[in-house]
Amino acid sequence: MDVETITAIRAEVESELAGKRFGKIFQLSKVELAIDFRSPDARYLFISIEPSSPRIYLIRRKLRELEKASGNPMPFSLLLRKKLSGAALSSIKQLEGERVLLLSFDAVDELEQPVCLTLAVQLTGASANLFLLDSQSTILDTARQTLGPGQQVGEAYEPPTRRNGRRAKPSRPARCRPACRWRP
Repeated sequence: MDVETITAIRAEVESELAGKRFGKIFQLSKVELAIDFRSPDARYLFISIEPSSPRIYLIRRKLRELEKASGNPMPFSLLLRKKLSGAALSSIKQLEGERVLLLSFDAVDELEQPVCLTLAVQLTGASANLFLLDSQSTILDTARQTLGPGQQVGEAYEPPTRRNGRRAKPSRPARCRPACRWRP
């Protein structure tokens, strides 16, 4: 997927899912997820971080089909379920010039305190990945191991460096800012 396609998909997904709550997550393969946002028309957010064809879009499936196709959840999916279950999707932003979407959620932590969490969807070929970020853009967990600065648990998230060693917008701040209603 190129930047323009991701931009168009981002607009469609945000218009359909903004304000909706994170529901059930289906692990379709090691690199594919379907997320239920409790849409009345049985639409699910499909995310694939398959290096040869990373993608994100809305799919229409019957719940029974997804349950049948899903396997044992990976640890990352279990963490998403734990941290984001019931959280409201507040916004979907795209890092300028990048194939990265930031899905910001208004969630509640274990102490019932409001918290902003972001699911970074990196659709960048060999470095395609999912990252769960806290309100400071620190990586809490990743779906796959990827190398490079801003790609490891505990680091501030940064999109991967391109093959030519540059980023799309060198003047862009390295940290992404989540767009949640709640601020720490």
